[in-house]
Amino acid sequence: MTDTSGSDDSAAAQAARDLARVQAKVADARALLVRLLQEVVVAASPAASRTASTHTAQMLEANEALVLAALRNQEAAAAQAE
Repeated sequence: MTDTSGSDDSAAAQAARDLARVQAKVADARALLVRLLQEVVVAASPAASRTASTHTAQMLEANEALVLAALRNQEAAAAQAE
């Protein structure tokens, strides 16, 4: 009979590292999105209003995609840790 507790521990440790890496990337992406949103607000003028709306919508979509990817990665890391 093979003892798999060592491999379970290493899989859990790897999953924890993966989760931490993904969470760091999500935090970095959020910081970038905040900075970009601030730039859009500063650049917003009557002439740039439509462009700003488009950029804001794109950033919101990107943020949603990042959050969903982070959630999927958290679920995968949790499943791997089990």
